[in-house]
Amino acid sequence: MRHQNVWELYESGDLLTLIEAFDDVESLDMIHTAMYENALDAGVPKQKLSRRMENVNFEMARKHRLDERDVAFLTRKSMEQYDKNVSIDILRNQIVAIVKTIDEHRSSA
Repeated sequence: MRHQNVWELYESGDLLTLIEAFDDVESLDMIHTAMYENALDAGVPKQKLSRRMENVNFEMARKHRLDERDVAFLTRKSMEQYDKNVSIDILRNQIVAIVKTIDEHRSSA
């Protein structure tokens, strides 16, 4: 799926429904990467996205009773080896955070 296709799903409001349908890290990782780059293209500052990802990691660590430092150092590649269900939850929540960040940025512009 190309970045433009993912952006179109975001624009139509179907992206969040789609990510709930995927239960594999690879698909969610692709959508995450596309939305992260789309957010940057939309003018969202990289620092703001990074802070949001850190917040999600912290929340997910607490939810899954993990050390947030361990979650922060997981790469998307190593996540699936760690725990697939936790990885999927983290990626979904990071995508939601990216969407909210884009929405906030667009509404303040």
